[in-house]
Amino acid sequence: MPNPNNYPTPQSVGVELTRISGTLDLIKKDIADAQILCNTNSSAAIAKFKNNDTKLLNYYNQLAGLSSALTSQKNKGLDTKSVQNQYDNLFTTIQSLQSTNAQLQQICSLKSPTGPPAQTKKTTTTTGGSRTTTTETPSTGTIKEETTTPVLPNAQPAFTSSDTNQQGLEGPVRTAVEQFTDQNAFNTAIDSDWRVRITLAPNSPNILYNVPSDQAGILQPLQATNGVIFPYTPQINIVYKANYEETSLVHSNYKLLQYSGSSVEGISIVADFTAQDTQQADYLLAVIHFFRSATKMFYGQDENPKPGTPPPLVYIYGLGQFQFNAHPMVITTFNYSLPNNVHYLRSSNTTTAPGVSKYDSNHTPNADEEVERLTRLDQARKEGRGTYGRIAPGGGWAQPMWQLDPSTTYPATYVPTAMQIQIQAFPVISRNKMSNQYSTRDYASGKLLLGRDQGLNGGFW
Repeated sequence: MPNPNNYPTPQSVGVELTRISGTLDLIKKDIADAQILCNTNSSAAIAKFKNNDTKLLNYYNQLAGLSSALTSQKNKGLDTKSVQNQYDNLFTTIQSLQSTNAQLQQICSLKSPTGPPAQTKKTTTTTGGSRTTTTETPSTGTIKEETTTPVLPNAQPAFTSSDTNQQGLEGPVRTAVEQFTDQNAFNTAIDSDWRVRITLAPNSPNILYNVPSDQAGILQPLQATNGVIFPYTPQINIVYKANYEETSLVHSNYKLLQYSGSSVEGISIVADFTAQDTQQADYLLAVIHFFRSATKMFYGQDENPKPGTPPPLVYIYGLGQFQFNAHPMVITTFNYSLPNNVHYLRSSNTTTAPGVSKYDSNHTPNADEEVERLTRLDQARKEGRGTYGRIAPGGGWAQPMWQLDPSTTYPATYVPTAMQIQIQAFPVISRNKMSNQYSTRDYASGKLLLGRDQGLNGGFW
């Protein structure tokens, strides 16, 4: 079961849910293979069915761990609604696969091409993730039932599904399903939304926007989109090179070329952004500051990550499965221009507007302030004194005193209504992936481009 501490945000849980979701196609294939194998070798097919059942039960236990992470995130006030939906969808899919696998296993167990029918009959039913196996022995007339639930007995529930007609596992399994939903929802959103997106790496620590919402500051708008979504299709330039060393021959019209290696050169992204209201101004400000921050190493007062940690790894998605599918890269240069021929909008990052009375209901004045207030009040009374001490026409109280709260107020920030940014980046492929996962055959087929779906922790460039 995964460690909940490794998933600090709903987005990080969503990435893990996506990884699990991508492996379900293999389970479907195994179930289909076992069904075909049952016609020729029922014992081998049943073994495959049982192996599938074990894998599905392991998924339930993984979801239980993710559930604990989502519970903690929900208690911190993070938005886990999309994760819950993703979790529910994944849970339903796994439950359906488990039911199909059990039914086909039962049908296969009744086939016996090499001898008489079995002496016992087993029936397996699944209710809300709990599996009940009924064993009937005709020769003795006995019936035995066993019920198993693939969860830890001391796990705690995190969510309650809004669908009361859908049965599910109690406790952490149910919560795990809803946490898995975060991953699946994130992946589903990426699959259905083919706009270019740059995010932090899956399972990244508490950095930049991947922190509790009350600590994100001006990067908070990026939490809702899990990174930067480009509103307009950017211009992306990538250079693939095959490097050859030249050898000059004496008295020859041609040179000999010796292959030395291949590489993917720097990536260039040119993108347009616009802002038409305060919300979009906030988002544009967050985009600018995210890319500025993504070029900084952790240093000085940083504790987690430790000082000296290089700038964070980012992932790029967009334009469909075989373009950018969780491709890792590091940002080397960020350029942006603030034009002088467009309007500018003020963002909403001024948390306390100017004009807050220093004598509001929550303010407790000290002795000097109270004397000042009473003196001003008496002076106003004298200037406006009328019959019986009432304020005469034309009289008035002294003007209130206003101040800014320096702890919560920031100067207004303005962003252009239209601007362009340029990003230079380098692709990142680890030595382990190069040696243990790369194959030109798989790359040519497109399989290695589907890094997120293949569980490779990022696609190959």
